[in-house]
Amino acid sequence: MVTPTNRVSLVSDVRPDRRARRGGRRSGGPEHLGHSLALPLGVIAIVGGLALGAVALPHLFAAIAVFQAQPIVARYIAGERGLYASDVASAAERLELALDLAPNADTAVMLADLRLWQARRATDSKLAAEHTQLSVAAAKTAVRHAPAHPEAWTALADALDLLTQGDASVIAPLSRALLVAPYDPRRRGVRVELAMRHWEALSPQAQRAAGPAFIAMARADIGALARLTKRYLALGATRAALSGDRDLARRFDATYIALPN
Repeated sequence: MVTPTNRVSLVSDVRPDRRARRGGRRSGGPEHLGHSLALPLGVIAIVGGLALGAVALPHLFAAIAVFQAQPIVARYIAGERGLYASDVASAAERLELALDLAPNADTAVMLADLRLWQARRATDSKLAAEHTQLSVAAAKTAVRHAPAHPEAWTALADALDLLTQGDASVIAPLSRALLVAPYDPRRRGVRVELAMRHWEALSPQAQRAAGPAFIAMARADIGALARLTKRYLALGATRAALSGDRDLARRFDATYIALPN
């Protein structure tokens, strides 16, 4: 026979478990916490994805625009004749779009080249000046984004030389071009030609920096260097630049003397 004391004891043993279960439902456990965090975490993930997309999409569209312009740019770099003005204009517009979306020094240099191509082939002087100014602006964008770019300073000096007809404003970018890329083969001929034309205005440091370009050009085609020297009456500049290589300087003198008057 069960005594009342035992019944009270059994009831008291059961009730705490029920209270604990009710308390557990009220306070929640790890699963409840995970469900409560799922929504804000999802919102954060969506916002982060949208932010990444906002950053990446302009670069993607810029890359597509550059890719569309590159065939024309490649033909320009190769010196191909017979480029259509409309194709060059379309490629330049693509590069301008790319620069607006994602500024880049290489893109800016390509745009400066195409605008200079347009300027040199324009039959109207006003239009030529407009294209040259656009070339200068693009080259300045390039040097702002990459001050040590091996081609950007040469592109800027080349465009300024056409725009100002040999004004002293060419000297600073030309000097920078000679100092930044003395051994870079790209645009070597442009640097040599500009150095010949502005030799007296260049600082001794810039003149020394021009030496490797003159020497490399002489070794590659000494006749071309001799003809360029004769065209710009730059015998003093070329001899000074080649003074570090006596044998090459003697060969140049012989080639230069043999040129027809």
